Amino acid sequence: MKKISVICFLFLTSAITCLSENNKQKSELQINTFNYLPKEIDGCRSCFYLSKIDKRLNKYIYVNDFAKYSFIKIGNQLEKFTLVKNYSIGKIDVYLYKNKSIQLKIEIKTKKVIGEEDTNVTGTMTVETSEDGKKIIDFIGDIGC
Repeated sequence: MKKISVICFLFLTSAITCLSENNKQKSELQINTFNYLPKEIDGCRSCFYLSKIDKRLNKYIYVNDFAKYSFIKIGNQLEKFTLVKNYSIGKIDVYLYKNKSIQLKIEIKTKKVIGEEDTNVTGTMTVETSEDGKKIIDFIGDIGC
């Protein structure tokens, strides 16, 4: 009986250690806001925010130069992405971007035209890396000149 208890104890200890090490290997993606436009953004652009308050304070979660190049901040690093593909599924516009190690998907789900060249949008942003997993973020935003 003692041998079985010792074996069970050793098995559980090694399983817990293994799970703990697997959790340490994958860290959560830290997507942060930023309050400046990269120099590549000049003229027409898309600017997305986490909330109406962030919009008033110009705290961007995402910006692009009308789709070709996009920027988000992961941790303390501003990451640049290049458009790979865009398409529509019904009324949802989908934009796929990537850089050397990160995939970015933008889904624009609602659009409301507010001027000749300006549109308010809502949607989701999906950021995925092989090391840190996937994070999905809802946004509000503006597209225009």
